[in-house]
Amino acid sequence: MSRVFVLELDNCRHDVADAERYGRLETIFARGERRGGMWSEEFPREVIKRLVELDFKPSSDYIVAAGNTVALHVATCAMVSYYGPFRMLFWSAADRRYVTREVGRTDARESRRAVQAG
Repeated sequence: MSRVFVLELDNCRHDVADAERYGRLETIFARGERRGGMWSEEFPREVIKRLVELDFKPSSDYIVAAGNTVALHVATCAMVSYYGPFRMLFWSAADRRYVTREVGRTDARESRRAVQAG
């Protein structure tokens, strides 16, 4: 069964319950858990360390794009560097639900084809 990872559930502006359609919700950092600030050099390493501890599987698990935008961007860059491409859930305002996308493609031609295909 897939799992859906949220960086910090308490910092999400809207309900992430719809993401549970993709799997069981898990938080990367619990409320009040001590960690480096998002601008620190430690933060990306702590994200990866925690995902390794949680046995994150990029081919079957998801990351939810919810919470602090800057922290999410820093974490996403660290995850792409460590894992390569992985699946992420983004809120679609038009559909009023989460939709899945792959992030971290390294082949620019493949990315262009995907954008052109729609």
